[in-house]
Amino acid sequence: MARKFYKEDNGDGAIEYATTAPTGMSEITDPVELRVLLIEHYEQRSADGVAYLHEFQADLMLAIGAGTYTIQEVTDVEDYLMDVISQITAGSWLTAQNTIGGLGLSGIFTQTMKDKITADINNYVLENY
Repeated sequence: MARKFYKEDNGDGAIEYATTAPTGMSEITDPVELRVLLIEHYEQRSADGVAYLHEFQADLMLAIGAGTYTIQEVTDVEDYLMDVISQITAGSWLTAQNTIGGLGLSGIFTQTMKDKITADINNYVLENY
């Protein structure tokens, strides 16, 4: 079930993003307020995506240093994953979830790497959508 925004009924301003209405809270239906809240969520999802990308890049750099991958292999995999990278860093994790599922294996983008990235995206979507 999709999450919705809820506001405390007593008017203290507390807002929650949940799958069901928390006790003492009502769903926010005002379109202007919802738009502002969604923008804030996408800003956070984008920041999370940038952090995820930096972790991925750091792991690739360590693998170059260890001799596991060459610079060219890393460049190629980053180019190959550019759509997924762009979607995640834009905060569109759900879109990235669909995109990565359609990618075939290529170079160092092995089944193991695909499974890890897919699991990371799936976990993010499960926890945040």
